[in-house]
Amino acid sequence: MTYSFYLGPQKPRFTPSGWDDIVSATADGILDETHWVELKKTLPPKGAGANTELARDLASLSVDGGVFVIGIEDNHGKPGAVIGANTEGFISRLDATAKSTVTPPLTITTTTIPHPTDPELAVLVVTVPASAGAPHMVDNKYWGRGDEGKRPLSDIEVRRLLAFRQERADGFENRLKCVGEAIGIEPGQQRGSYLQILVEPSSAPCGTNVTEALDETHPLEFFTSALKTRLQWSPSLHSLNYKMPHPDGFAAKSFGNEEFDDADKLLVLMGDDGSWRAVSGAPVQPLGSSRDLSNGRPVFRAIPLLELTHSIFASVAYLSTHHVPLNTEWQVGIHLSGLRGVYPVEQHTPRYFGDFSAFPRDEYLRAATTTTDEMSQDPASVVDRLTRPLLRSMSIDRHYLPYEEITDIGNRKQSVDC
Repeated sequence: MTYSFYLGPQKPRFTPSGWDDIVSATADGILDETHWVELKKTLPPKGAGANTELARDLASLSVDGGVFVIGIEDNHGKPGAVIGANTEGFISRLDATAKSTVTPPLTITTTTIPHPTDPELAVLVVTVPASAGAPHMVDNKYWGRGDEGKRPLSDIEVRRLLAFRQERADGFENRLKCVGEAIGIEPGQQRGSYLQILVEPSSAPCGTNVTEALDETHPLEFFTSALKTRLQWSPSLHSLNYKMPHPDGFAAKSFGNEEFDDADKLLVLMGDDGSWRAVSGAPVQPLGSSRDLSNGRPVFRAIPLLELTHSIFASVAYLSTHHVPLNTEWQVGIHLSGLRGVYPVEQHTPRYFGDFSAFPRDEYLRAATTTTDEMSQDPASVVDRLTRPLLRSMSIDRHYLPYEEITDIGNRKQSVDC
């Protein structure tokens, strides 16, 4: 199995496939102890003092994200021998420390890379994403990192970080409702029902930004690499044929020079601040084949919503893993308008039986938090958290949720006629 770890903004993601790659990385200086990497030979015996020190290590990494590696000797900031450690009980201890000794509680993930010949030994890599709740406190002090490891943060640093986090959290719903305007659509051009998606990181990228990373890349080239699966519905990320100059980052659209006044279009903006914005009219379309809303009763189609949302999250993870390293927590949200009285297409499809419901309000808005790792490994879970209440309100959730892979969308039961 291949793993992927964030080691800092100036380094590519570290993707060891096993023990030998860990050994090579230490010899090549890839795992030097830095602002984003903490090395330990093993964990000290349990005790209040030892757990407090462990909590400080974890909290310090939560500001900008990084890894805490156990099983490698620390040779004055340089990795020594890869010896492995007897990690029995370590995972539960780390998780308990992150949740009970760190304030607010911290979310971490762990990866075990076993020793090739000794089943009792392993290297344990603890991933700490940049946290939306950072800075985190341990023993009445806020912790961050410098070039030589963890350190208490000054009052000025704490105030700056808290103000940044609060600003991001407070304005999220308003920014979500204004995605189209932020990309560049005139408010009057968004008629009918539209889907807007917003994805924002808890920390901004360091070093190379999106515009620089993708400057010579065509949108289709990027999204074909990010999403190798053929998508069912159009417009999709594979419909983004046109690069669109934008002051805030890398933007693409599925249409030419005409204005965005047609629901069958898609715009995506990948911001230099790490955020992603997308707007599309695909989920609500007239019954039948016409895209003219005046030519048929509008119906809600779950497949375009699930597929586009899933593919956006998978692409965010791909960019953050391959081009602009960003290991962080993310706030994500979807907003749909023009839904009042709209039934799901299943209401008009004979193969589906049951009492389906029209959506009772004009708008649906849902936000959630996730991490780079979750969007990379399990974007379907993020999609589920955002869309289940909407699908449940129309009595169609059982037809689509849960699912595992993007190719499963619409195949859990008999798929809906498009």
